[in-house]
Amino acid sequence: MNCPRCSAELAEVLTRKGVVVDICPNGHGVWLDGGEIFFFVDGTRRISEMLKKGLTGKVATSPPCPRCGQAEMDNGRLVDNGPILDMCPECGGIWFDRDELDRLNRALGSNLDPYRDILEDQARAGSRMRQAVRQRQPAATVPQQSQQKTPGGRKSGRKPIGAQLHEMMPSSTPVAAATAIAARGSLSALPNLTMSSMTVLALLYAMVFAIFVIATTLLGANIHLAFVLAIAVILLQYLLSPFIMDLTLRLLQSLTWVTPDRLPAHLRRFIEITCNGNDMPFPRMGIIRDGTPNAFTYGHTPGNARVVITQGLLDILNEDEVEAVVAHELGHAKHWDILFMTLAGMVPVIFYYIYRVIMTGTRGRGGGGKGKGQIMLVGIASYVLYVVSQYVVLYLSRVREYYADRFGGEATGSPNTLATALVKVAYGLAGREPDRTGNKGGKPGERNPAINSMRAFGVFDPTAAQGLMTSSLRGSTLDLDNAVDAMQWDLWNPWALYYELNSTHPLPAKRIQALGRQAEAYRQEPVLKLNLERPESYWDEFFVDLLVMFAPLLGAVAGALFGYAAGPSAIPGPALLGLGAGYLINVMIAYRAQEFLPVTVGALLRKIKVSNYRPVPVTLTGEIIGRGIPGLIYSEDVVLRDNTGYMFVDYRQPLRVIELFYGLFRTDRFIGRKATITGWYRRAPVPYIEVLNIQTGGQTHNCYVYTLKKILAFVMIAAGLLLSVFMAGAF
Repeated sequence: MNCPRCSAELAEVLTRKGVVVDICPNGHGVWLDGGEIFFFVDGTRRISEMLKKGLTGKVATSPPCPRCGQAEMDNGRLVDNGPILDMCPECGGIWFDRDELDRLNRALGSNLDPYRDILEDQARAGSRMRQAVRQRQPAATVPQQSQQKTPGGRKSGRKPIGAQLHEMMPSSTPVAAATAIAARGSLSALPNLTMSSMTVLALLYAMVFAIFVIATTLLGANIHLAFVLAIAVILLQYLLSPFIMDLTLRLLQSLTWVTPDRLPAHLRRFIEITCNGNDMPFPRMGIIRDGTPNAFTYGHTPGNARVVITQGLLDILNEDEVEAVVAHELGHAKHWDILFMTLAGMVPVIFYYIYRVIMTGTRGRGGGGKGKGQIMLVGIASYVLYVVSQYVVLYLSRVREYYADRFGGEATGSPNTLATALVKVAYGLAGREPDRTGNKGGKPGERNPAINSMRAFGVFDPTAAQGLMTSSLRGSTLDLDNAVDAMQWDLWNPWALYYELNSTHPLPAKRIQALGRQAEAYRQEPVLKLNLERPESYWDEFFVDLLVMFAPLLGAVAGALFGYAAGPSAIPGPALLGLGAGYLINVMIAYRAQEFLPVTVGALLRKIKVSNYRPVPVTLTGEIIGRGIPGLIYSEDVVLRDNTGYMFVDYRQPLRVIELFYGLFRTDRFIGRKATITGWYRRAPVPYIEVLNIQTGGQTHNCYVYTLKKILAFVMIAAGLLLSVFMAGAF
């Protein structure tokens, strides 16, 4: 992104507000994305009203917006006696020349001096400021791709990369061709897939065997039934799950199976070449009707793999990127991931069954004795191994994801293509293309009317896939600046490490970095390259968040200790009081109810100091493009898109039946309509907004989770006080 005054590349500075801003290294002007101004002014309510009215006293038009690059900015004043500013009418970003940010605060009657703070932050960051490295040209070994667009935004008149490599190289498959290219570079090593998988499985089953021998041979515990039952349940699930998935997806998520001849020609040819080169049959292909992009695969073996893509994937990604995502899914089938993960996932289930059988049987025995204590220790050890084995299985899953990514880079010959696809899907920077005819809003639902939307899970962790679509495109064009901003949280926030350890997939930023290293081995410039050095530590915020998370427990323990001083019988009242007080603290911090300021998706993703317990109260306006779970007929959550990106919206109610009713009878009416969402922006690790209310179609739909939690906290406090008084009076 370049300065609108001198065209110098803007440097990104992480400010003490936890927001990344862009500053000119020459004239020291500052660019603030739509909504970021609220972090740097006093009187946010007044500024909000002014922004709604727009600039006054317009004197001229300005150069194109450095963020959009499409429209001329307006030039005028926000405040009558304030500075003349440049504001983009499309994305809401504002350019402040040197000292104009301070002059605006003085015009508002404030002594705030954010400009000085920004310059100090820039000096402190120094060389640690990282810049996006743009991919200016493809590798010499890969032909230049045609960038001609069709009216729908799709490239035309060229062959898939895999097909080009297949023709230009003497190898028999695009995989072999890509491998030949890789041999010219130094491809960074991943753990050997076969060895790591077999080692992990051997370790897991060795632990199972050890527990089984100790419990049955040495202690005489009868856990044979638990062992056999666990294996039977998992194997039955493995055998039946593809057919259950087939039925479920067709009934609940609008899945349509398509024959190869009904696929786009480029995709059909790419799959044929890739499968022929890897001795795989053409997979069964399905499409889900929803507007958010993703893909997944399932089945028993490479021979009966199903690959499901969403119409959103075809709408958002260009042809090369669609091929790269499908190649990733074919990689899962090629590597027998479903079978290996089933065998690995069986171990935690076995440990859990053993734990339950031992503990239940031990409680049923009368008396004590050494034998009973030893068996209980085996039960406890089984539970510990159950937890440990789960993390081992997750590790194996993450390794296999890296291998699926590498297969995608090899099959296409362009790791960068899969990287840009992952950015688009994972961070969802897909804003609306400006309408060249003058209609800024565009028409909602300009997709094929028979297939309005689609999305699924599989490219990312299924537990997070509901919202892994939040920040990096404009139409089908990737905004690298936004992508870098969105990746910072994954790389620097300590919560990201916590979530990755509990995830089946690596964080998207780490996968993109691995693909960048693969691109360098292919003598291609990585599409994104980051300096991994943090500009500051975020552990202080992390530990504060932990205190907030455990505030109810800490309050209960403190209350119990206080009550214990008066005697064991006095513990319940103070403990309940402390629990309620801690829960109230948790609610008041996790649901900060300051002003819900209007922002954009792009601005939110530049906020690093945000977590599930450190939200940003916001108001977001845009178009609802699909359900949170693509095509699911009772999904109450939605995806909302504005001009800078799109965001997962979490609709919560105290009772699940209310959410179910909303999803069945209300949500579908709002897809394609403009909506205003008021709520709390969080990352956990998915960027999402928890709804306070949704305004759409002239109706307001409120969520009452926040209200109920406050009521519950006060009820616990009141009950704790009454119980404490009662117990004190009784004694």
